[in-house]
Formats: sequence, structure tokens, C-alpha cells
Amino acid sequence: MTQASTETPTISTDNFICPNCGGSLKHDAHKDKFLCASCGFESEIAPPAEDVKEFSFDGYAEREAASTPFTSMSTATCQTCGNQIAFEASETAKICPMCGSTQISSTKQKAGIAPGGIIPFRVDKQDAAHKFTEWVKGLWFAPNRLKQSYQGGHLAGRFVPFWTFDADVMATYTGQGGRYRKAKDSEGNERTETDWYPTGGIVQTSYDDELICACKDASTRLDMEQVGPFDTINELRPFAPEYIAGYSAELYSVKADAAFDDLKGRKQSDLVSLASADINRRFDTSRNVHVNAMYTNVTYKHVLLPVWTSIFSYNGKSYRYVVNGATGKVHGERPYSAIKIIAAIAVALGVLFGGFALFSGGEEMPEEAAAAGIATVSVQLEPLAASSTPQL
Repeated sequence: MTQASTETPTISTDNFICPNCGGSLKHDAHKDKFLCASCGFESEIAPPAEDVKEFSFDGYAEREAASTPFTSMSTATCQTCGNQIAFEASETAKICPMCGSTQISSTKQKAGIAPGGIIPFRVDKQDAAHKFTEWVKGLWFAPNRLKQSYQGGHLAGRFVPFWTFDADVMATYTGQGGRYRKAKDSEGNERTETDWYPTGGIVQTSYDDELICACKDASTRLDMEQVGPFDTINELRPFAPEYIAGYSAELYSVKADAAFDDLKGRKQSDLVSLASADINRRFDTSRNVHVNAMYTNVTYKHVLLPVWTSIFSYNGKSYRYVVNGATGKVHGERPYSAIKIIAAIAVALGVLFGGFALFSGGEEMPEEAAAAGIATVSVQLEPLAASSTPQL
């Protein structure tokens, strides 16, 4: 019996070397150019000849099957300093921990379906740190000491894979439309009743560049939703590896067919709302709406979107945060001050009960409530018929 080899595969990498001093060139977020931190050399990034291309979803399965994915860890030799770098299965570009240069594996980038578009970083590391500081200072119900004593972590620039989808949607629906009418009970009190009628119809809509994160990691998916949106319609550029210089990047771990199913699930409630609005154009209200959607003219593309990621420490605990690399929007975990929350609730209850006391005409509170500092109010409710709606 032959034993499987446990040897880690070796991959080749590319980097971008300054022609002036031999240092590492990195993409500068402000200048949108190559910049050498050692000597200040600058050069333009030549745009690819082709525009960002959309692919028909009908041919996705065949295109995915023809790809060669990487499923294990691999190693590469840094082209700048010779250090050995470990690449996780999902990583396509990585910062060398020895010299700080970006090592890009073009072979791994082409594994699976290669990225067709990219939004470059517009927010640099200094900007991201400033945005984070502003975010911390603006946190509600945060401990007072947080804003003076937190310890910011190392910010790392990262490109996260996404799928975008365009589609036309036609949905048939069934439901019930209701019409209001006035009625009186046996005591002559007026109420509103609803007569329900079966109904149905068709609604149509279309989607353009709907984004679905291509990472399986739940925290990454949540973070990317919170720091969005990303303007892929106006800011997306044809993919070029030069934009990755200075950052890390990774392969997709969620395939496009699974991402498209995710999109359809997310859009179901939107289609129900669209159908309900269509019913409400003919009736006073609607309920029990069910839709059956058909998606046509579906296209997709694989894109990379920029974020800064880090952690900060406070009171012995670590909290993760991310900064949108294109807009500077911040999202993260954070501590709360229990004292501030309790104080805010107490103030809100005081205002609420004070308003009730005024509304009740200044009637005396029960002695027990007064002693406890609690305002009370009595409200008389009229009984409602089970099939009626109260008159507003």
C-alpha cells in the first residue's frame, strides 16, 4: 500500500521591484500609482487592455469544472529576500514577514475562476487608523476609559473575494387582498372590518451588480456586509496584479452557484414586498403573499474588494474591527459600559413615567408607587371583536 505524500507543494511568486533602488513597489492609495517607500520612485499602473467582463451564468459550471483549485497549504520563496513564506490554501498574495514585500502567486490567482475586476484601495493605512480613532470616540455607551486607553493593533490591508450578479426577474404571486368596510356592533359602536379576496399577478424587476461575499468565514461575511456598500458599478476596474502590491489577497471559498442561491434567498423578501405593493394598488391591504420567481439573463463576475482589518485591546480583551478600504466606513466589535446603559434606561423611564403622570391629569399616585418613586397611570381598554380592526 502506497502512503500519500505529506510534502508541502512549492509555488512560484512574483513581486514588483523598484528599478531605481531595488526596493519593493507598492500601490499608493492616494496617488493611485506604484510607489517605492525607500527612494520615492513613482510609476503609473498601466490599465489592462480589456474592460471588466460579465460572464453568462449558463456557462459557469463548465468554466468552474475546467479550473484547478488549490486545496492545501503551499510554500514560496520570497523573490526579494529569499525567505520561505507559507501560503494558506485560500491565499493568493501575501506580505513577506521578513522584508515586507508583497509576494503574488499568479498561478493561484488563476486557480478556480480568476478575478475579473478590482476596486483599488482609496484609504491608506494612516487614513484607516484615523477613521478607527474617530469611530472609537463616537461610540455610544462605551466605557469612559476606552477612548483614552485602548491599544490599537496592526492594520493589514486585504482584498476579499466577491461574486457580482446581474439578472432579470419575473415572479408570479398569489395572496389575499383585503377591503375595509365600516360596521357597527350590537351596541352601535363603529368599527372597521376587512373582507378578504383571493388574488394573484406578476411582478418584474432587475438586479445589477448584486454582491455576495465569496468567503465561508461567517465573521468575514458579516464584517463585509457592515462596512458596505462597495460601488462596483462606478469604481470597479479591470483586474491587474499591480493593485495588490502592498496587500494580501485570497481565493474564493464559496462558488458562484452557491452564492447565486444565497442571493435568491435574500431577494425573496424583496419580491414578496413587491407583490404586496402590487396587491395594495387594487386593495386596501394584503396578506398570505407567496411568490415564485424566475431569473433570466443572469451574468456574474469574480471581483476583489479592499478592507483594512485589525484588532484593538481594552481591559484585557481583544476586539476585531474592519475599515472599508474604498470609503473608510468602520465596523467592529466593542465593549459597553453597563453603568451608562442603566443610567440611560433610568432617564428614559423617568421621562416616560413623567409624561404619563402629566397625561393622567396630575392624579395622585398610589402611596406604594410614590414611595418607590414610580409614576402610574390607569388606561381603560375597550374589548374588540375578534374579526375587526379598531377605528383609528
